Amino acid sequence: MERIVSGIGAIFRPIAKELIKGGIVVADAVSEFASETSEQFKDLFAEAKAELEKSQNQGQETKETEGKDSHKGRSARTGGSHANE
Repeated sequence: MERIVSGIGAIFRPIAKELIKGGIVVADAVSEFASETSEQFKDLFAEAKAELEKSQNQGQETKETEGKDSHKGRSARTGGSHANE
C-alpha cells in the first residue's frame, strides 16, 4: 500500500508544484496590477482634489471682489457717507 501511495505522490508532486508556481505568477500579476491601479487612482484623486480646491478658492475670491464692488457702488451713490445705510 505504501508503494502505491508513494507512486501516486511521485506523479502528483510535479503537477502540484506547477499549480503552485502558476498561482504565484498569477498572485504577482494581480498584486502588480492592483498596485498600479491604486497609484493611478491616487493620482486621479489628488488632481480632482486640487481642482476642487482651486475652484473653491476662485469662488471665494469672486465673492470677496463682488463684496468690495458693492460697497464702492453704495459709497458713490451716498456721496461716500455710510450714514444713510
